[in-house]
Amino acid sequence: MDAERNIRFHFDNVYNSEPVDYGSVNLVQIGDLSCAGGYFQEDHKQWCYEISYIVSGQGRFGGCSRVIDVKKGDIFINAIEDVHSVYSDVYDPLRFFYLGFTFNEYRPESREFRVVRHFFDTCTMPRTKDRYNLYTAFISAFNEFVAGLPLRHILIRSHLEQIIIMTYRNFATNQTSRYMQRDTNRTENLVYSTINYIDNNILNIKNLQEVGEALGYSYSYLSQLFSKSVGKPLKDYFFSKRFELAAELLEKYNVTTVAQQLGYDTVYSFSRAFKRHFGVAPSGYKKKKDPKQEGNP
Repeated sequence: MDAERNIRFHFDNVYNSEPVDYGSVNLVQIGDLSCAGGYFQEDHKQWCYEISYIVSGQGRFGGCSRVIDVKKGDIFINAIEDVHSVYSDVYDPLRFFYLGFTFNEYRPESREFRVVRHFFDTCTMPRTKDRYNLYTAFISAFNEFVAGLPLRHILIRSHLEQIIIMTYRNFATNQTSRYMQRDTNRTENLVYSTINYIDNNILNIKNLQEVGEALGYSYSYLSQLFSKSVGKPLKDYFFSKRFELAAELLEKYNVTTVAQQLGYDTVYSFSRAFKRHFGVAPSGYKKKKDPKQEGNP
């Protein structure tokens, strides 16, 4: 990331001159870039692999000898020697996470990543939709970089490998199901799958009909089954999880950023919905969580 113009904020960790050894991979760069409208990064040749996750907005990314439209929830990958570029929409600017790395071929543990490396080297369509909640994996990695806690290198390594593996799975498989207990009946399995799908895709679900489509059932059937088994409407569970996440994000980001991340058209509509759920506006919630913001003498 070399352009400093047209940027709203940039959390950047760059190790170009001396990549950091994290076992199976060497870390070159990782960060969070929020663009202003019209941000442009000209063509440049990749010397490392790169994964980009589109948090919000839309624009165009270059890779695999083409320029492709990207939007919220997309994953875009670049291989070594790819010509990469970034263009952010003027009216709906991009925010994206990125991870640049190389595979550490001299480490024995990197052998398990040979299939992943082969995929990156041979992929012909560099964009796909996230189905495994890559957002959370990136945030977990960022938190470790910021906190500076003991043994953080172990967790950073785990989070980096998780991002890479989840990216590979998003491209290489259509499997979206999660663990289901084998000794439960079909109804319990379906309810359990519904809960897991919502929990793992909470930021990517635009409406609850998508849950039914993903699991192969109509929304009305799932909703009726869920209410009977859990004792609360499916939509109540969904919105409860969304606002739990909103409260968590407010500990790290401002209200505008959280509203955008959750897909609200305006800060006002997000604030109104948040207040209906918690009984307090997002700004008041932040002050309650952080007494330093209250301005007490």
